[in-house]
Amino acid sequence: RCHDHKFDPIPSRDYYAMFSIFSSSDEPDEPAMPIIGKAANEQDGKDYEVKIAEIEKKALDFKRTVYDEFRQPERLTEYLVFAQETVGIADSTVFRGKAGQMKLRDRVADQWRDFLKRHALSPKPHAAMVAWKRFAELPAGEFATKAPAIAQELAKPESGCSPEIAAAFAKAPPKSMKDVASAYAQIILDSKVEPVRQLMQDKLSPMSVPVEGADAFFTRKDRETVVRLENERSKLDSTHAGAPPRAMVLLDKPKPNDVRIYIRGNPARQGDPAPRAWLTMFGGEKFTDGSGRLELAKHIASKDNPLTARVIVNRVWMQHFGRPLVSQPSDFGVQTPKPVQADLLDYLAAYLMENGWSLKKLHTLILSSRTWQQSSHATPEKLTKDAENDLLSRFNRQRLDYETMRDAILAATGELDAAKQGGRAVELSAKDADTRRTLYLKVDRYDQASVPAMFDFANPDSHSPQRFNTTVPQQALFLMNSPFMRARADAIAKATPLKGSTFDSEAIRAMYQRILARDPQPDEVELAQRFAADADALNGEKPFRWSYGSMQLTRTPDGKPAFAEFQSFAHLTERSGGGQRLWSPSEKIPSADPTWGHAFWANYGGHAAPKDLAVTARWHVPTDMKISIDAVLSRSSDRGDGVRAWIHNSRSGVVSEYFCTPQNKKVPTQITTDVKKGDIVSFIVHNETGTDSDSFDWQPQITRADNGEVLTHAKNDFCDASRWPFGRQKPQQPLSQLAQVLMISNEFMFVD
Repeated sequence: RCHDHKFDPIPSRDYYAMFSIFSSSDEPDEPAMPIIGKAANEQDGKDYEVKIAEIEKKALDFKRTVYDEFRQPERLTEYLVFAQETVGIADSTVFRGKAGQMKLRDRVADQWRDFLKRHALSPKPHAAMVAWKRFAELPAGEFATKAPAIAQELAKPESGCSPEIAAAFAKAPPKSMKDVASAYAQIILDSKVEPVRQLMQDKLSPMSVPVEGADAFFTRKDRETVVRLENERSKLDSTHAGAPPRAMVLLDKPKPNDVRIYIRGNPARQGDPAPRAWLTMFGGEKFTDGSGRLELAKHIASKDNPLTARVIVNRVWMQHFGRPLVSQPSDFGVQTPKPVQADLLDYLAAYLMENGWSLKKLHTLILSSRTWQQSSHATPEKLTKDAENDLLSRFNRQRLDYETMRDAILAATGELDAAKQGGRAVELSAKDADTRRTLYLKVDRYDQASVPAMFDFANPDSHSPQRFNTTVPQQALFLMNSPFMRARADAIAKATPLKGSTFDSEAIRAMYQRILARDPQPDEVELAQRFAADADALNGEKPFRWSYGSMQLTRTPDGKPAFAEFQSFAHLTERSGGGQRLWSPSEKIPSADPTWGHAFWANYGGHAAPKDLAVTARWHVPTDMKISIDAVLSRSSDRGDGVRAWIHNSRSGVVSEYFCTPQNKKVPTQITTDVKKGDIVSFIVHNETGTDSDSFDWQPQITRADNGEVLTHAKNDFCDASRWPFGRQKPQQPLSQLAQVLMISNEFMFVD
């Protein structure tokens, strides 16, 4: 609130006071949140622990890499030399730049520099570092000549130098400061010199840091690896089924923070602080215990608070009756009308508090009341005296919300597993989403699912005290056409017992019991059977149904072709390389049976059969009409003697004949002809005298002659064994359609 609002009893200062409470709190990272249970599945839990251990091992191994890197003799020598050379640099930016040029970790180098300042270069150096101080005082140009004498002096007891260090330099006097650093590096890593070993435990020494603390020396590049591992863990915690449930907690900051009021919402114009406190309209008591969260919670859940119990009761009532007692669930102010049932609200609020704020007891009281158990049926008398049902003379008819609707549908199919409780949120597209209650579906604020929103699901980006039901076309389209509803209807149909293929009254009764939990009335049984019969008939009248096989070619006495004994091909083959499908009489082409040779019919054409067999594609006419057939019969090979083809009507005989030769490779096959419902139009191809190179292409397109509507195309509508095209979705079976009709009925979608 950037300023006080006229009708808001809470001034902007109170909003800032609340913000001060939560500004004084911290939310810990997920690994630090307390575990409050185990994974629902023990195996998932074990798998999670294994994967977490793998990530933690990667993190520890990476720390060990850093830990080992600055303990190598050569690297330790470089750090000591660099620390000595830069001991006089005060500018941290310059220091870090030089460390980067030397490819050294600036934090390690800085700590060695502090170590030398304290223990080696101070007026009273540590005994183990006296030698370092004496050698460091030598000018670089005179180092080689004066170092042997320094080494001899260090061996004297009055030098104050540790005997082990003095002995090392007396044995091999250094020629440069780098030699001094190298000798110290060997002594430090050897850990046999007790004074040095103890000194390395000093907090200023990088050697005192354990492997686990190596992150203190991470560079920006190292942080990239750490962030990647942290993200890997976060993803595992948020997505793995075995991740244990954790309490969502806040921690009080060590020092509370009272924020300042932004005048007119402008951060550049800050006013007085807004101390942590209770609402001014309730006394404005200051909070002094830490962040103030505990005091705030006690004030909210206090019996002296006039709002909390009433707000809770009002929302529970709205959940059960569809309408709240107070019309605005989140506004009990002066702009909201006083509830007609104010006494009922007060009674239930008192009951809630007297029973230890038990929501379970409140639900039991409401659901066991005669008020809730009423029918929604409205008599003329009730409509006259209580038109708006303010006096609760009947139950409010309610449409199922999205969550309840989805759960009810999944429960009817038997897919919902109500025993799966808790655990991680499930993506709507997940494989097991249809076994989980909608309560457990993930709500993504940045990518909200469209279907829940379509059914008035609350927007997670804003406060939604209640839902307002809408009726929009998208809801009907989803219920009638969505894959979700189709799959649920198919599942119910599959689970409905049938006597063979008979759609009898027992099947209808079983479906009514499963979906509506009641037996159908006699007229409903009759209506369902008529519905199923009509649906089956409509499915059989589609204009794109084909079948494939062979026919026997014979000749009449006057030499005209005659065809008989259609035999369907038994095997369907799919060739993934070219996306081709073909029907053939045997599994292999050519067939082991010489009767068939290379015979097949594919979605582009086929190959002729030997002797008197003719490969055939048959189109089943759905209704009386005049059709136009447009196609080109073609061969690609120059070999062989060609193929002969016919268009044949089962009722009127041969309609036209064509001959495609090596010399005439493309033959147009356009005709217009009358057909009647039930006719079969066959496209027949036969060899001329042999089957050498008798592959052909023939893809007829059939249209209505009167309006040009394309009825079917042989390639696009290539059919399976049920004479349904691969490229078209199969229609629902009548039983499945009936199941879907019942699931979208008012009886199912509304609570009376």
